Amino acid sequence: MTSETKNRNLYERAVAHYQKKEYNTALDICQSCIDNGEAGADLFYLIGTIFIENQLYEKAAYYLHRAVLTDPEKAVYPMQLGIAYQLNACVDEAILCYKKAIDIRPDYADAFTNIGNAMVIKGHPREALSWFQKAVEADPNNYDACYNLGLICQTTGDLEKSKTLFENCLEKKPEDVQVLNNLGIVYQRLNRFESAIACYGRAITLKPDYFEAYNNLATLYGDMGQEANAIANLKKCFSLAPENEAILSNLVSRLRYACEWPEAESYGALLEKKTSAAVEKNLLPSEPPFPSITRQDNPERSLAIAKLYAHSIAKDVASFNPVCTPFSFGLGRKKNSRIKLGYVSDDFGNHAVGHILCPLFERHDRKVFEVILYSYGKTDQSQFSKKIQQDCDQFIDITPLNIHQSAEKIYRDQIDILIDLKGYTRSNRMGIFALRPAPIQVAYLGFLGTSGADFIDYIIADPIVIPKEHHPHYTEKVVPLPCYQVTNYSLFTPTKTMQRKEFGLPEDGFVMCSFNQPYKYEPILFNIWMRILKKVQNAVLWLRQPSDIAAKNLQKEAENRGVDKKRLIFSPNAHLGDHLERLRLADLALDTRVYNGGATTSNALWAGVPVVTLQGRQFVARMSSSSLSAIGVPELITHSLEDYEDLCIRLATDKAHLNTIKQKILKNRDASLLFDVEKFTTGLESAFIDMWNRYLAEHENPEKH
Repeated sequence: MTSETKNRNLYERAVAHYQKKEYNTALDICQSCIDNGEAGADLFYLIGTIFIENQLYEKAAYYLHRAVLTDPEKAVYPMQLGIAYQLNACVDEAILCYKKAIDIRPDYADAFTNIGNAMVIKGHPREALSWFQKAVEADPNNYDACYNLGLICQTTGDLEKSKTLFENCLEKKPEDVQVLNNLGIVYQRLNRFESAIACYGRAITLKPDYFEAYNNLATLYGDMGQEANAIANLKKCFSLAPENEAILSNLVSRLRYACEWPEAESYGALLEKKTSAAVEKNLLPSEPPFPSITRQDNPERSLAIAKLYAHSIAKDVASFNPVCTPFSFGLGRKKNSRIKLGYVSDDFGNHAVGHILCPLFERHDRKVFEVILYSYGKTDQSQFSKKIQQDCDQFIDITPLNIHQSAEKIYRDQIDILIDLKGYTRSNRMGIFALRPAPIQVAYLGFLGTSGADFIDYIIADPIVIPKEHHPHYTEKVVPLPCYQVTNYSLFTPTKTMQRKEFGLPEDGFVMCSFNQPYKYEPILFNIWMRILKKVQNAVLWLRQPSDIAAKNLQKEAENRGVDKKRLIFSPNAHLGDHLERLRLADLALDTRVYNGGATTSNALWAGVPVVTLQGRQFVARMSSSSLSAIGVPELITHSLEDYEDLCIRLATDKAHLNTIKQKILKNRDASLLFDVEKFTTGLESAFIDMWNRYLAEHENPEKH
């Protein structure tokens, strides 16, 4: 037997023991070969691989490096060395090894994939996307590359591509629960709800303890208005992962939408404890800024949470540096050129934000401003959407673009002032603003609180929603317009005249209403509403139709307080023109406490219905105070629960006083700041001009600022 044959036999014996996971025996055989001076690159490779299996990464790297030196032309050796480095947290060294493997074998898809994974670890998703794309191009059947590229596309908003990649993965491995779950997320974001349900359900069938799928399924059912299903899945999810604070936050939100108040209070107390602990430790809480401001009227804490989320968003997008960055904003354009305004939202349609802003865009002075809207939402066919698109200079759909591409598009369009109409509300794209594609960035209307971000320069408000003494609770410079919100309802005509009997309202009774979202309702205020019903015998409470479970819970809560459930009357959503018409049938609107009505209050006032509010501390708890002051009835603003209740009862029992208030509202309506779009537009434009002139002055003479 030749020496070469003997070595090959020993090597094969070592491989056989390795395959049986008899690592020590395999290593002993390998060491015998080394001692006899008969080791080759394949033997070093085997030893290194065994040490990787045993998590001895430094030893693995030593032997794999010897394999590379012994046979520098075999791509698998630097590839395996890179894996050893990466597992030992030496990511940069790993990338160099993978690139060496690619130099040897240019179509090495696994090496491309590994570099992509390394870039994800380094926090460079843009670079990761490029490497995963190369892997798929090198080997379209490379499962890991397709899956990882799908994840990156999902993260960056390229949903159609992500869907195709995940579907391809499922063809190869139909029982991969992670792919099923992620494909469900993509379907959900594409509004293909039935397909999403099928994916989540299949994943749960294959893995009954897969809490992520339960959580996503719950979110989907919530979107579909199936609150009972949403809550059931979230409770199951929380039982599987009781330490997951994000699940707890979702559960509390869904319980509030369902008006399951006892459980919402119980789970909410636990969430509050966890959120406070995270904030105290300067850690990102799982409860996002929006649900937080709907639960507590605490501007100090809202600021702390917003800052943590803004920092997280900025960190996440830090690696998405477009080719043209760092963005630079020279003063090359002439000062007398038009100021380019860019509005960003997915609500340019039949939505409260669309209703409010619909009259604004056509009124912008085109001699001074150019108006460009960047939309990333599904365009509806409503009159609002059509008018908005007609009234701007450009309506640009950035739905297919990811965060980076959107930012680069806005930058190349040379937008001067970029206005965020979403903030931390659902489906926001705060990441665009974190990349700062415009020299001036402004928050308005969508999220009524501070962004906590150094990449948002201004917030549009008024002296009531953000009084001067509250400015320290905002990271933005506060722009105090006379009234932060304004709209014009001349577009919204009803389809018919309406009568109380159509809605089951008593002809001669006293009708109180609250058309706010059910998550804004809370026991402390509901107690007052029920006491009013008990004191005003002919009164009813008219509410927007919530989910079936929420309606039953509200009826149950009424009966628990000694009020006949039939005195709660529900009506479904209606076309805004019809809603404004039916609102005239009400006598009094009851505002919610922690999160006031915004458009809800304006709607009632336009219909001539008085609104009683309880003024709080933060923006969202002061919105109705702003609207009532703007229309000239500040006497409807209260400052304690007792005063709120007393005023409601007085208005319900003193018909003359109520009529006086109603007449005052109708008299003031058309000329009030609340509905004077022309005056609002002029004030907003003056603010934009001031921002722009201040920016020019600061950059022309930076030493003076």
